Amino acid sequence: MIYDFYINNKQINDILTINYNKSLDDVASSFNFNSLSDFGITSNENNKTSLNSFKICEKGKKQPFYFGHITDCEHTTDKYIYNYSGFDVGFYLNKNEIVKQFRKANIGEAIKSMCRDHQIDINLTAKFKNSVSKIYKDEVFADVLKELIEFEKLQGGLNNLYIDCKSGKLNILEYKLEENLSATISNGILIDSHKTINNINIKHSIQELKNKIIIVDNNEQSIKTISKQNDNSISTYGLLASVESVDTKKTNNLNLLAQEKLEELNRPQEDINLTLLGDYRVGKGKIINLNIEEYKLEGLYLIKSANHKIDKEKDEIDISIERFT
Repeated sequence: MIYDFYINNKQINDILTINYNKSLDDVASSFNFNSLSDFGITSNENNKTSLNSFKICEKGKKQPFYFGHITDCEHTTDKYIYNYSGFDVGFYLNKNEIVKQFRKANIGEAIKSMCRDHQIDINLTAKFKNSVSKIYKDEVFADVLKELIEFEKLQGGLNNLYIDCKSGKLNILEYKLEENLSATISNGILIDSHKTINNINIKHSIQELKNKIIIVDNNEQSIKTISKQNDNSISTYGLLASVESVDTKKTNNLNLLAQEKLEELNRPQEDINLTLLGDYRVGKGKIINLNIEEYKLEGLYLIKSANHKIDKEKDEIDISIERFT
């Protein structure tokens, strides 16, 4: 796929290399590129100084699939080269701290309220089913956001949600199957992305495995506990316990919380990484179908992170995936 690049809506043609990264573990995605031009961090137009914006569009199109702001610039030891880096709007979720109280607020409405307080545009189509009653003080916006989404999941509501900010807004989306992936290379030939897969690496480890979960009241005067364990796993790997501290006075379902955590942690860690040619559709939260017999990769896989390396000829993507059931 061939792209156009813009600084403050003005097309630029002297980008040498560009990378952008997105991961399910972070609300923000990052980018960096080299250029022969000195853009700086801010620009002044009509007597107003603004942070420089950066966007990537499909060739010939104006609507960006990636929008962010430059936060760092460097004039390198090569006097002709400038390095730039920055983030999408998730930057503001990671850098703002909040003071907020919710009283039986619908989780979706609570998220919208935080966005209004911090001037974050949001596109929220998911219908949250559960509510929250909690006081937050001096906590990072992104951490609160992730906690609220986890509350929704643990109370039997929406599952398989992820945060994406690369469109210029906060989007809370559901995992999506992405089919018919393809890549356009420099000579204009369209190729099947699956046929370009290479550099496959798979690693297994039990270092983070836990087969007993103990829920403990965070009240220092109490030793109330609830636990769940998997005896077959303990017989195989030995006892590996994790203690989770929560407020047991709240109306959360502690048995469900313990069981969910046990199911999450009671498995060997599997790290799967590979490289392929593709386009902007290859990213976190997307599900792809693989059939690679030599590595026993068959079925659906969730993309956890993607690092796009773009030049004039191709969009090469390093991805980390996990089995999706």
